[in-house]
Amino acid sequence: AQLRAIALATERKLLKSVSLFDVYEGGQIPEDKRSMAFTVEFVPGDEPFEADAVERFVKKILKNLKNELDIDLRS
Repeated sequence: AQLRAIALATERKLLKSVSLFDVYEGGQIPEDKRSMAFTVEFVPGDEPFEADAVERFVKKILKNLKNELDIDLRS
């Protein structure tokens, strides 16, 4: 819920939804961590936006998640 709230607060005007679709624990994930995957749906404003704009929005959301919750990002 915290991740969703932070993401939605980051891009209120353009972010339609944030949905958790996978949680993984174990394997190569440290015992006190979990891997979480989300689907993020954007809604364009007056004009459609390009892939680079979406990438900027996602980077901004990830930066805020890192700052607010000290998450570790995997690539």
